[in-house]
Amino acid sequence: MSEIETRIQGILEDEDDDEVFGTDEAWHITDDGDAEWCIIQIREAEAIVRKWEAHYKTQLEKVKAVQGRRIERFRGYLREYLTGLSADGLTKETKTTTSYKLPSGTLTLKHGTVDYVRGANTAGFIKVADAMLDQGLV
Repeated sequence: MSEIETRIQGILEDEDDDEVFGTDEAWHITDDGDAEWCIIQIREAEAIVRKWEAHYKTQLEKVKAVQGRRIERFRGYLREYLTGLSADGLTKETKTTTSYKLPSGTLTLKHGTVDYVRGANTAGFIKVADAMLDQGLV
């Protein structure tokens, strides 16, 4: 576990300041020193939030990069599959497109690109993808 993850875990485990300070009725600011202390606590808490945001932004960028490569890999597989179907005469050909119907939608090759979701039931696709994620298949 990295240093920031260790510190964050410690913060998460100490979520309830009531154990230290009591309930709101038990502790009040009584002088400028207490007020300054509260300001310091607020700044520390805001700094912790910024560190969390930076940490997870970095993690999100890593996930996007990995999944972006994965998406491109699967697009390549679909392009290759559609090209093979076309060579076997199983596709519908027009002057500008090559297409093939699948249960989830139509693969369409237009001027060197593939439109993977044209005609697909996007909501159904999302449900299947979410279920696969929930089961840890992806």
